[in-house]
Amino acid sequence: MKFFASIVALLLSAAIAANAQCLAEDDNVQHSKADNPLARTRLYKGESIFTLKLLEAINAATPSENVFFSPYSLYHVLLLMYFGAKSETEQTLRKGLELHWTEDKPVVWQAYNVGKKALAMRFGQNKADEIQFVSVDKLFFGKQIPVKECMEDKFFEEIEKLDFENDPESQRLYINNWVENTTHGEIT
Repeated sequence: MKFFASIVALLLSAAIAANAQCLAEDDNVQHSKADNPLARTRLYKGESIFTLKLLEAINAATPSENVFFSPYSLYHVLLLMYFGAKSETEQTLRKGLELHWTEDKPVVWQAYNVGKKALAMRFGQNKADEIQFVSVDKLFFGKQIPVKECMEDKFFEEIEKLDFENDPESQRLYINNWVENTTHGEIT
């Protein structure tokens, strides 16, 4: 349980990274490397390595317990934090997320977007489908925390601002309800 409390604390620290930068010095510049066809493959390989390392760490911390976790969601929330991070935080996330293959955030963002769209097309959100894939990757920021407009534009589905300062309890309930509704009651 301490492991999961640490993860929650880490995710809440995303607010620190929110104002760091957009993806590049000038997000309006077209990055020739952003069309890298291998980017999604490399991102997926990094996610796989991250997953295996996380499983190894969880097994070492809880050797005699059954544990269910979603490395996909954890990786993608940390990836969202990476997009807003800079300096030491950016380097730490790049290393932990196995992004050593590039230092160009627009390339990583493109791979993230391609993967997200591919999953949406493959699994759709049609309730009649036998298989559904629902991800609850979202960063909730306090309304008083500045988030650059370019980040809100790029991650409009992943970023939401709430009033934690004046009404923390109803915001907590809102987030819990959002997770429960998004996962069709699978996570409560």
